Amino acid sequence: MTKSVKNRLKAVQFLVERGFKVQKTKIYRDCKSGLLRVQPDGSILESDLISYATTLQKPGELAETPAGVLLRQKLENEVKKLKEQVRQIKFKNEISRGQYVEKTAVEQRQAILAGVLKVGLSRMFEAYGRESIELTGGDLAKTRPFVNFWIEKTADLLDEFARLDEITVEFVE
Repeated sequence: MTKSVKNRLKAVQFLVERGFKVQKTKIYRDCKSGLLRVQPDGSILESDLISYATTLQKPGELAETPAGVLLRQKLENEVKKLKEQVRQIKFKNEISRGQYVEKTAVEQRQAILAGVLKVGLSRMFEAYGRESIELTGGDLAKTRPFVNFWIEKTADLLDEFARLDEITVEFVE
């Protein structure tokens, strides 16, 4: 005599006990479509259930199939993408709170200020060179060398200032 289960509900129980994740609606649908054969008395042969079970997957088996591997990779990539988005949002928030200053903005501002200072100092020496020499009782014929000397020294200083590799900015609250 062949073993069988009494009805479809017992078939679900039989499969669940063997580690398959299946629900009553799936069994009823598969019986109706002919995937799982039901005997005239409503019972289902265990041999038919075992054959039917080969079409089912146990939880965790999905990861071993090609589709499961692709799904796992897709989910991992989604997680990485979401983590990166969160990191970027946190960083933007920290910038808006003043915890960071963009390096390029600091460098641009530094270059602009150095240029403005250089022009201002050059004009200052041009404008006050003669007066400076007169105040010291020097020879007015040497005004141009005096001015050029200080312009050159100022340019050297500003070039050195502009080449700073690292800038430390401290925020005091």
